[in-house]
Amino acid sequence: MGIGYLLFIPAAHYMEYMAVMFALFVLATGVAFLQVALNPLIVKVGSEQTGSARMNLGGSGSNSLYGPSRGDYRYRGTYLFYPTAEN
Repeated sequence: MGIGYLLFIPAAHYMEYMAVMFALFVLATGVAFLQVALNPLIVKVGSEQTGSARMNLGGSGSNSLYGPSRGDYRYRGTYLFYPTAEN
């Protein structure tokens, strides 16, 4: 996954579409491997009856709520959920 992130640096520098697509493919492959490897661990952490709920919450819970706001702050310097006079 980290290699996929690092591949975006030369891809952005040379502005090559196929390099960006390759970096995105490497990144997505790493995320998929990470999720597959962590599924048994997440199920075994607590009771097996609530294992599926923990997997769903870990994959989409707070990340889908806070991710766009953090990205907005990173690129624009303002938070998505707190508009300013410039927005």
